[in-house]
Amino acid sequence: MPKTLTKTQHQRLLPFLHRKSARQQVRIVLLAYGYTVPALIQMQVADLRALCLPVDIAVLVDQILEDRKSGPAFQYPNGTPIPHTEYYRLISNTAKKKNVLGRPMSVQQFQVWIKQKK
Repeated sequence: MPKTLTKTQHQRLLPFLHRKSARQQVRIVLLAYGYTVPALIQMQVADLRALCLPVDIAVLVDQILEDRKSGPAFQYPNGTPIPHTEYYRLISNTAKKKNVLGRPMSVQQFQVWIKQKK
């Protein structure tokens, strides 16, 4: 997976990150990099820590993982793993906002839209 986005791709991604929690921002960035929802659901703490991510994203990863050494990388504060439907809802609901796109989109549409060169 790519470890960075081009400047244009990063600019297209920024509205999706506005007013999102660290956990949501990391998931959005990894989806933008091309990770699939099943891959993120299966990702463990060690897998997430092993990724070579930009410093600003690595800081967010440290915030969400805190002192956890094992288990699912993405879970709610109470320890419940985040279900697959939440990943799709996160992208769709964020895209629907007027300051982003004003319409919902799927994860696949999001990945294509981020990588467009327009």
